[in-house]
Amino acid sequence: MKKPTLHYDIAAKNTGAHLIDVQITIAQSDHDVIAKMPKWIPGSYKIRDYARHVQAFAAYDTDNHPLSWQKTDGDTWQIHSGNQPLTITYQIYAYDLSVRGAYLDDQRLFLNPCCVCLDIIHLSNQPRTITVTPPGPWPCFTQLIPHLIPNSPNSLGSSNQHVAADTTSKTYYAENHDLLIDSPIESAQHTMQQTVSVAQIPHHVVFTGQLLPDYDITRISASIAAICQAQIQLFNGTPLTNDYHFMTYIEPNLYGGLEHLHSTALMASPEMILRQDAPLDKPTIDFLGLCSHEYFHLWNIKRLRPTDYLHYDLYQPQHSEMLWLFEGFTSYYDEVFLRRANIIDEATFLDRQASNLSRVLATPGRHLQSLAESSFDAWTKLYQADNNSRNHMVSYYSKGAIFALYLDLWLRLHTQNQASLDDLMRWLWQHYGQDNRGIDEMDALAGCKQLVSADKHTDLERLFNTGIHGTQDLPLADILTNFGIDYELSPAKTKNQVHTSEPGFRISKNSRHNIDITFLDSLSHAAQVGVSVDDEIIAINHQHIASLDTTAVLFTNQPGESIQLTLNRRGRLFEKHVILAPPAATQVTLKATQQTALGQAWLETTV
Repeated sequence: MKKPTLHYDIAAKNTGAHLIDVQITIAQSDHDVIAKMPKWIPGSYKIRDYARHVQAFAAYDTDNHPLSWQKTDGDTWQIHSGNQPLTITYQIYAYDLSVRGAYLDDQRLFLNPCCVCLDIIHLSNQPRTITVTPPGPWPCFTQLIPHLIPNSPNSLGSSNQHVAADTTSKTYYAENHDLLIDSPIESAQHTMQQTVSVAQIPHHVVFTGQLLPDYDITRISASIAAICQAQIQLFNGTPLTNDYHFMTYIEPNLYGGLEHLHSTALMASPEMILRQDAPLDKPTIDFLGLCSHEYFHLWNIKRLRPTDYLHYDLYQPQHSEMLWLFEGFTSYYDEVFLRRANIIDEATFLDRQASNLSRVLATPGRHLQSLAESSFDAWTKLYQADNNSRNHMVSYYSKGAIFALYLDLWLRLHTQNQASLDDLMRWLWQHYGQDNRGIDEMDALAGCKQLVSADKHTDLERLFNTGIHGTQDLPLADILTNFGIDYELSPAKTKNQVHTSEPGFRISKNSRHNIDITFLDSLSHAAQVGVSVDDEIIAINHQHIASLDTTAVLFTNQPGESIQLTLNRRGRLFEKHVILAPPAATQVTLKATQQTALGQAWLETTV
């Protein structure tokens, strides 16, 4: 372990104002020190301008004399240090509950160093330490290596000396800035945790937030361990050399995750956490699917990367057409490993695949945006979605998972189960990921070609072109027949009622318990006559909506029926006549109707 050249001191002092005090002690200085705050965090492709949360910036020499500095752009500070050691101080406003930011209150401290720790540019590749002081004597959870330091938490000492006197402070070591910012830190007053060993690596399952005493941490941890074991089996080993952390914050209406090199930060609602003596229900399966998704990223994006992301530039958007593989394939596999770990049965797996298919079929934008385009435009479309997004875009997560499903079935069918998507992922890992080499679409295609006979190469090229660069739906119904699976399409349902009519828009109740139009199909008759998203529906056919079954009037009526809408648009009342259309068949049902060797191999468990 090399001696650190700079030290970060993170102190959570003002919990009500959500302010984190940061002090950076720099032992080596250039004449001008450049400090930068990233604009985005790897794994979340949106410019977030983390520098906007920096306040009270200052710099001092070793005699505590102020140093002059200036901002050269929105996220860069230039400090005139005169080649002397210096200290930088500032505060971070930490009020972001997401997994991408920093949060502080009187019960929790969570931080991504990416949005808290300024990068000292001339020392980016040098080792550093970080001391974290939570509001109370709480445990800290992080993938960072603990570091022993002298009595002063700001001292840059060697690793064989004793811990600082403040027992609430924890100090960690990182080899460089990239490793530091890829290591979230969770600390909370209330915690539950259990450690399971997978491939001889400790995996820490940690819960913070709104905890209930009857959470069945033992069963949850066992399920997570089974998922991890199944994924390690696919890749014939783990890339981990140190402990792994699943860190989940629990609060109502939260859901999400972000992958890191040796950990993942997760959010979940209380109903998603398994209770003692309770059966495994859909919310819990969803949570385990999230854990499965983020763990698969250990290989697929954290180590096996697109060429575009071999070296991150966190100060501007960094586009890639490959997110369909790194997020879409991961979305497919997060469900596959629920099945292989025997957490869900065959029928549930097929139902969950059908739900994803239905979601994509209900997205008109799939016919306008290809997977490659969806990946490239993640920065401005998927991560900045609005009420019109479904009309012109499709998610590379959902549609990418469908391409992964189809490619998996295609490889199995054309090799009589001698090869599958598993073999492609192993091949990419062995030839690229393990050697830190980036991949592009042609590398993925080459990996598939070596799995099939030469006479299938042209078909494979056509499949890649259609699936990745085209906008037509893949013929899943045809290929699934070979696996003993029936693919059925029907209109969607609302309140268990099958749609018999389509108004061309979707609705939801607003805060006044009235009905707002939340999505408008741009090709619908409603759009043609001037109905708009965000219009409030006051009445239908001169009857106030409070006295109507809106589902029956809009979705289970007769196609060709004309309905009169009384609408409120920002205080202006007016009426529009809308002709109901026949409903589109977007609801997918997948059922295993016969046993085949192909189907059994695809749906088998491995743990």
